[in-house]
Amino acid sequence: MPSADDYRSFELEAAAATSVARGRTALGSFLKFGVPIGALLVAAWMIYSSVARRAPTLTTPDKEEFTTTQFPAPSLASPRTQTNQGTIVIPRAPPEPAPPPPPVAPPLALPAPPPPEPPLAAAPPNDDEARRLAELERQRREEERRKWERLRAPQVITDSAAAAAAGNAENASSAAAGADDDRSPCAR
Repeated sequence: MPSADDYRSFELEAAAATSVARGRTALGSFLKFGVPIGALLVAAWMIYSSVARRAPTLTTPDKEEFTTTQFPAPSLASPRTQTNQGTIVIPRAPPEPAPPPPPVAPPLALPAPPPPEPPLAAAPPNDDEARRLAELERQRREEERRKWERLRAPQVITDSAAAAAAGNAENASSAAAGADDDRSPCAR
C-alpha cells in the first residue's frame, strides 16, 4: 500500500508536469515597473497642472486689444436728391418676341412588316428511339415482376430446370396449387 510520501511525490510530479518555467521578459519587466511609474507621472502632472494655473482675478488688467474698423460718417452738407412721391412711373413694355418657328412635319409612317412565312411541312417524327425505350422499360418491368413472384413464392424457384425436376412431387403439387391462389402466402 502506498505511503503518504508516495502520494506527496505523485502530487509534486503532477505539479511539475503541468507548470511551465518562464524566464524574465522585457514585457514582464515593463508591466512590473513601467506601468506604475507611468501612472505616478500622470498623477503628478495632473496635480501640477491644477496647482500651477491660477485663475486671473477681476483686478488684473486685460492684455487683449480690441479695435474696430472706422467707417466714414455721412456727409450732411450735400443735399439729398428729391423724388416725386405723387406720380407713378410705369416702365415701357418689352418688345414682342419673335414668332415661333413653323412646326416640324410629322415623321413618315413606317411600312408594315412583311407577313410571316408559312411553316414548312413538318416531317413525321422519328419515334424509333421512343419505341426502343418503351420496349426496354417493358422488359425491365417484366423482369421486376418475375423477381417479385420468386420472392413471394412459398418455395425457392431456381432458373435451372433440373433442380426443379429433382424436387419431390408433393412440393411441386402444392406449389402449383399456390400459383393459382391469389391469397397471400402468409394466409395459407
